[in-house]
Amino acid sequence: WFRFRREPLDVVVWMQECSFTDALVAEISRAKPNSLIIVSSLYSRQSYAYRPPAITFRHRPLLNVLTRMRIGSRAGYLFYPVILMLAFPVMLLFYLWLGLRFRVRSALIFDHQQAVVVGLLRRIGLFGRLVYFTADWYPGNTFRKGIWSRLGNEVYFPALDWMACKCSDLTINQTEFIAKARSQYWGRQIPRQEVGFDPPLIMKCRDSSMRVQGRKILFLGIARPDTGLDLVMKSLPLVRRRLVNVSLKIVGPSNAVVEGLKRLAADSGLEAFLECAGVCDRAAF
Repeated sequence: WFRFRREPLDVVVWMQECSFTDALVAEISRAKPNSLIIVSSLYSRQSYAYRPPAITFRHRPLLNVLTRMRIGSRAGYLFYPVILMLAFPVMLLFYLWLGLRFRVRSALIFDHQQAVVVGLLRRIGLFGRLVYFTADWYPGNTFRKGIWSRLGNEVYFPALDWMACKCSDLTINQTEFIAKARSQYWGRQIPRQEVGFDPPLIMKCRDSSMRVQGRKILFLGIARPDTGLDLVMKSLPLVRRRLVNVSLKIVGPSNAVVEGLKRLAADSGLEAFLECAGVCDRAAF
């Protein structure tokens, strides 16, 4: 009775908003219309990117809490272990309800913690196939050197990533570097099966299409130490010798890298040529 009372769902997807979100949502909803796609966004209030019209959900408050558990401020960083402790039971409750309510044939999870939760519930028959998509590799990251960062990057993340790989039928790596770094960290290949992922090319730019009045260098996303924005700032004086009105605009959440760029601009006398717009609503942008 329990097995046949549950409504079927072809695919459940959990992902954070990125450059190929719209393309992925359109492709899955077209190929598998009886699917649930949940997108965690920095600025959107919408939790469900796509759901079958005939299916209604009554757990939106729980899902909204789960989609907004992020570490951004200094206070959030200090309470990082507490947030992680709260995140796991919330994830477990949501996916337990989802597995009891629906017969989920496949799950595509873009998060190591949630992949572990789905993998554990899969062992008791609540989920079908599991695909784990990993977009980053944290061990060796020296951006933050606090105790929580060291424990999180060097111990917590690789342990969960290992569990997620072992629980999954397929591991998709955003870059080839992730596969090599994981194998080097453990001394062997961990996933049962893994493949690389090449995101679709969203935008093309040709020199001939550039307008004379287009004098702004735009960075869209999360600023990190390896994005090269410091090199852009240091190169602005040289670039401005040929293009007088060139400036740099950053659209994305504020963090330590952005604050460092502001200090660099102040020291170089380039404050007027650096614009930090923060997180913008998509329609306004």
